[in-house]
Amino acid sequence: MSQMPRKKMDAKVFYRDEGGGNGTRGVRKMRGVEMVCVLEVLSDRWEGRVGAWGTFMESEEGVRDIS
Repeated sequence: MSQMPRKKMDAKVFYRDEGGGNGTRGVRKMRGVEMVCVLEVLSDRWEGRVGAWGTFMESEEGVRDIS
């Protein structure tokens, strides 16, 4: 699981300078940049979902799917 900029403009701002980071370790908050969590399935019991991914956001109401 990692965090990524949500939209194209968010990515341009986030990676513009010395920026951003890979995964959650290097993520710093930047004014106006909306981030989403990305989960990729690397392995599953029946191998039917390997490579699938989903995006979601956390808020005060809980976690919600945004795909």
